[in-house]
Amino acid sequence: MAGNAQQMDRYFQRIRNNPAKLTAFFIQMPKGGDLHHHYSGSVYAESYIKWVVERNYFINTKTLEVAEKAPNADPAWKSFSELIKCKQLDSIKYALLIEWSIKDYKSVKSECEEKVQRLEAKLSEVISVQKRFVNIEPIVTNAVAQLAVIDAIYYKSITYEKIESIGSIYPEKFTFEDLQHRTAKTSDLYSLLD
Repeated sequence: MAGNAQQMDRYFQRIRNNPAKLTAFFIQMPKGGDLHHHYSGSVYAESYIKWVVERNYFINTKTLEVAEKAPNADPAWKSFSELIKCKQLDSIKYALLIEWSIKDYKSVKSECEEKVQRLEAKLSEVISVQKRFVNIEPIVTNAVAQLAVIDAIYYKSITYEKIESIGSIYPEKFTFEDLQHRTAKTSDLYSLLD
């Protein structure tokens, strides 16, 4: 996971002064996080802990990762029944409560808001620098020239290139050429994570 974050950061540093690539980067960034949450409707950490203990799941006592089965032979993975036998369950439950609980939500929210403000300030700085130095006329000229001959490009392309071209214009799973082909557009961000 850290490797992917580092790769993404390196890519971001390379494109930060290119408005077209930067815009594409942010548009294609995956969405779907829990951006607005009402904790009164949440399941309490205590309920999760009770559930995994009752099902005798496994926990990595170093990382507090919980799994239905131990994913490897690392001795840090223990079943909850083992923890009960060796009287370690209470200390693990306490650690999980600290890790999973919403008890410290206000302090975490405050920290996150500060980080978001710093990131927004950096983004504003990048955008203002880009506005001063970027001449988009050649980009637009090239795009218009490509659009003028798009039919010729399409007909000279192999099937994969056709699917890619159509996929860049139309939504995912768009069928064409009498239903012989279907677009499967994926985020360009994934191609950067080789």
